Amino acid sequence: NTGAANKPASLFISLRPYNPEGLSVVKTIGADEKRFTVNRGTAVAFMKKPDAVDCSNEADGDVSLTLDAPMNRRAASCRVGLCNAMAEYKLALPPGEEKTFWFITPVKLLNDNGAWADEARKADSEAILEKTYREWKERLAGTIQLELPDDNLQRAFDINKAYLLLLWDGDAITPGPFTYHHFWFRDAAYQISALDKIGFHREAEQILDTYPKRQRADGFFISQNGEWDANGQAMWTLLDHYKYTRDAKFLEKMYPALVKGVGWIKQKRMATTQDRNSPVYGLLPAGFSAEHFGPNDFYYWDDFWCLAGIRAAEEAAADLGKNDELREFHQEFDRYLGHVEASLAHVERKLGMRVIPASPNRRMNSGAIGALCTMYPLRIYPPDDDRMANTLAEIRRVSFYENGFYQNNHHSGINAYLTFQFAQCLLQKRDPEAWTLLRYILGLATTTYTWPEAVHTQTGGGVMGDGHHGWAVADFLHLVRNLLLIEEGENLVLFPLLPADWFEEGKSISIKDAPTHFGKVDAVMKSDGRRATVEFNCRWSYTPEKLIVCFPREISTAKIDGKEDTIQFSDRVELDPGVTKIEVTFA
Repeated sequence: NTGAANKPASLFISLRPYNPEGLSVVKTIGADEKRFTVNRGTAVAFMKKPDAVDCSNEADGDVSLTLDAPMNRRAASCRVGLCNAMAEYKLALPPGEEKTFWFITPVKLLNDNGAWADEARKADSEAILEKTYREWKERLAGTIQLELPDDNLQRAFDINKAYLLLLWDGDAITPGPFTYHHFWFRDAAYQISALDKIGFHREAEQILDTYPKRQRADGFFISQNGEWDANGQAMWTLLDHYKYTRDAKFLEKMYPALVKGVGWIKQKRMATTQDRNSPVYGLLPAGFSAEHFGPNDFYYWDDFWCLAGIRAAEEAAADLGKNDELREFHQEFDRYLGHVEASLAHVERKLGMRVIPASPNRRMNSGAIGALCTMYPLRIYPPDDDRMANTLAEIRRVSFYENGFYQNNHHSGINAYLTFQFAQCLLQKRDPEAWTLLRYILGLATTTYTWPEAVHTQTGGGVMGDGHHGWAVADFLHLVRNLLLIEEGENLVLFPLLPADWFEEGKSISIKDAPTHFGKVDAVMKSDGRRATVEFNCRWSYTPEKLIVCFPREISTAKIDGKEDTIQFSDRVELDPGVTKIEVTFA
């Protein structure tokens, strides 16, 4: 009570037949002094006896119609499943006082005649909450820890680390808690890679250990038949995990699955057509792939992922010394890429533009977003490839609403994870517009820092998929981490694209226990606006060729490990991996 007088009020807790997906049928409902029941099972335990309860159904209308004079109906039934109930707590708050009410729900409905509710009422709710906080802190200890000069971004990153783990089911990871609580290799590629980026290597491996069992005898990693991207995604993810852990035993164990995967890709794509003049010769057959591309077609997305899968097998063969298969995989990658290039040449003649649409049969619509995987995360084409530059420009022109990617083929809303992927491509080009997109999508997050699969442009609510989308969680974590440090080939780049205002006086950036393809990295950057100091603690398991540190403007002087160094005017410094400190003065 923030006022100056006593204020009487009533608090109502209501139970209705809905959940985040929509209707959730309640055929029978009950309420008494200790609990709500749903379909005869305990649904909510009251920690304090209510002053009044009421139950209703579709015929009598919602309980909110009788809040002024509850009818004290203790049970209701409804043939269409629209039962609802409420409990009332009367209170009078003196000035400056507050009151807290606790309610406890079981994970599943319990048909125990109320015994659980009796036990729940004895619980110390504050102690349970404190124990939960402590357990989460312990669970997240040892993962990447960031300290950023942006409180909103800091909180969003820390919370989404936990959300990512909530979507991990032990032997699977799912892109949502409700509608999408199923396993797909596509979403898992981004989510498992995010687990490794955060530091959940054990959890990632537990899922990946199931991959050989998810592969058919012919080598197809199957989520659903017709999703031809799955092979490349499964194979890329296996190698990506190895790069974070450098666990040769894991790679050796998964290598037969990689070999079988290459065989399936080769057989599948070469069976599409025998017409060498066809724009789909050597490409995977038509499939439905990711639903946001549209109806069945010959999607380049499938081919780019399977190219990355073959390259993953090639890298695995190199590290394991399988030289004969290494040559075979290298030749197959080159042949496959040649077929893709021939198809893209057909597209250029057809459209009169050097771009990459969703398929050789398409114009440049929002499905072209699939081409972005060639830059992020697969790096098949470099950042300066003119086709990718043209594709990015065209997507920005025709498929954006304000600063978010608007998916008009299927989702009919602003897609968070696809906008993050667009921003990843801008990051590779060192375009600061990446931050504009990140901040825009962060502004569309719920108050709990989640995103639906697509956001309505007018209401800001969800229009597609799960309301808490796991792919969005993963790609948000990927983007924030990659803006701070990113692997580029055999180099590790620190601070590749930071806002200039993060280098103002008194601000600092701290990265601790960050997993990379080269080992764990700590880095602290402090600046006073004119100078900046960066200190490193790198525990290399696989030494990079160079450690590159980027700054928001040109440097005039540099001191490396206490020694003056003569460098050309630039906004980046290339260091030996053994360096532990650099001090720079800005021009």
